[in-house]
Amino acid sequence: MTRSMNGGACNETMNEAARSFQASTLTLLQNFSSTNPGVRYSLGDFYSITISAIKNPSTYGFKNVEDACCGVGPNNGRKPCRKPSSNLCLKRDEYLYFDYVHPSQKAAKIAAQFLVTGGNNFARPIPFGKLVDIQF
Repeated sequence: MTRSMNGGACNETMNEAARSFQASTLTLLQNFSSTNPGVRYSLGDFYSITISAIKNPSTYGFKNVEDACCGVGPNNGRKPCRKPSSNLCLKRDEYLYFDYVHPSQKAAKIAAQFLVTGGNNFARPIPFGKLVDIQF
């Protein structure tokens, strides 16, 4: 999910580009695997994981899905997290974003668990973890 640097509002142009890229990549992989029967793949959808966390923060244990934990300016999203000028939150696990570009460690761990185990169908057509179980 891409937020603008102007007060934290979502940048719908960038978000649409992310959704379009995801759909196009999935179609490309589906077409490629249909003509190459031995190909196995899984595509993770980090965008949808992020949207789910934004819409249901308490489900994931987040208290703040709008501000970055570390940075400068509105929503800590104007400049990167660099000492000594940056604001740094005290409870990083309460934040979806660590800085204006990166998810927090907790958010990355949640995303990895979904992608590996298949939680909420964020990995298609199979979870990453199933790729290692396939016998050739």
